Order: sequence, then structure tokens, then C-alpha cells
Amino acid sequence: MARVEQIAAEQGPVPITRDNSDPFAKAVCQSEDLAENGKYADAAEVLSALMNGQMEGDWRQMLQTRIGILKKWHASGRIELSDYRTFFLETGPQWFHNRTRPIAALWKKEIGPEVERYFLIAALLTARLDMTQRDR
Repeated sequence: MARVEQIAAEQGPVPITRDNSDPFAKAVCQSEDLAENGKYADAAEVLSALMNGQMEGDWRQMLQTRIGILKKWHASGRIELSDYRTFFLETGPQWFHNRTRPIAALWKKEIGPEVERYFLIAALLTARLDMTQRDR
């Protein structure tokens, strides 16, 4: 797992995308970085600011789902594996999955049963591998 942590450290907070100049993508990445650092209320504020603009319904739903999860984490101080899966794997564009930091963070945290954490780590690694192979 040391290699995953090294990649996560090198990767930084913003995933590699085809267009890092997109303000929407930057804001969503910023919210993920804040979430990874335990600043859930700040992350929710960043996403809430995006909700003021014009966007397609599926994007709006994705943001609402993520904001709801962030508010739940902030209010309870606890992260549930099902929310972690939804936030980092099941919502957002596919290029979100080309990231290692959520995997490294999940490895270090004592969230939920160990076996379930390992299954989620495997799913995140698979999604990341799929995206890495697709980009070649």
C-alpha cells in the first residue's frame, strides 16, 4: 500500500483531466480535496455555489447527492462506507475515478468493517485501472 500512498501524494488534489481549465471541474475537484481533508462543510459550500449556475439535470442531481453526503458527514462526524462509495465512485464524471487519494485515505481510516473497506478499495482500484487503461 506504500506505492498507493506515494502515488496519492504525487497526484495532488486535482485529478488529471483533458481540460483542467474548466471552472466546474476545478470546483468539483476542490470539493473532493476539502472532503478528503475532513472539511465537509466547506466542500458542501463549494458545490452549493455551483448549483446557482445553469446545468443539466443529471449534473444537478449529482451535486445534490454529493452535498447531501457532505452535510451528513459534517453533522454526524462519521463517514459510512455506503456514502464513501457513492461520493467517490458512483457520482461524478468518469475521470473522477482516475484518482488515488480516496483509495489511500480509505486505507488509512478505520471506517466500517474491514472486509467491506477492502471490497470498496478493490472497486476504487478497478475504476481507476479502467480509466488509466482507457486513457492510453
